[in-house]
Amino acid sequence: RGDGKCELCSTKFRFAPQYDEGAPDRLSAREVGFRILRRLAAKWLPRGIRAIFAAGLWLLVLPLLTAHIYHGWMRKVSAISERWTWELAKKDVVSGVVIAIIVVVSFLSLMSFAEFLRFEWAGPDQEGAAANNPAGGGGGRRRNRNRGNRGGAVGADGNRIIPPPIEGEVDNIIREDDGFRDSYQLHSDDDFSNVDF
Repeated sequence: RGDGKCELCSTKFRFAPQYDEGAPDRLSAREVGFRILRRLAAKWLPRGIRAIFAAGLWLLVLPLLTAHIYHGWMRKVSAISERWTWELAKKDVVSGVVIAIIVVVSFLSLMSFAEFLRFEWAGPDQEGAAANNPAGGGGGRRRNRNRGNRGGAVGADGNRIIPPPIEGEVDNIIREDDGFRDSYQLHSDDDFSNVDF
C-alpha cells in the first residue's frame, strides 16, 4: 500500500542509503558529466544513428533510385550512368521525391476508388449487413456463408435451399416409345433446339 507501513505489523519502513566503503562524500562535476554522457551515448546514440540512416534512405536513396528507374524506363538504360554527377544528383533527388509522391498518391487513389466501387456494386443485403454490424467495422467484408456450397441458393438461416423436383413437361422430353437407346432427342418449340445427344 502507499502508507509506508508493513501490512502485517504496522511498522513504518525506514530506508538508509548504502554506499561503497571508499565512496566520496560528493561526486565531482567531471564524473557526473562523464556518467551522463555515457548514459546518453548508450541510450540515444543508437536511436540517433537509426534516425539519420532512415532519413538518408527516405530523403536521398529512395528519390535517387526512383528518378534513375524513371529515366532508365522512359529513355534508355544507359541514361542512368550518364546521370551520376553532383549537379544532376540534386535535381534527381527533387524529381525522385515528386515521382515517389505521385506513385503513392496514385496507388492510394486507385485503392480508394476500388473500395468505393466495391461498396457501390455491393447488393442491398451486403450494405445492410455492414450497417447493422458497427462492431465489425463494416469495410464491406462479409463472411461468405456459402463457402462450402458449390452453387445453389442459401436461406436466411444459412442452410442450402434445395428446389423441389420438376415434374410435368420434363417427363415428356424423352419419348416413351424410344425406350433406352444411345440417342435421345429433346423436343422443344424452337426449331434449332432439337439436339441429338
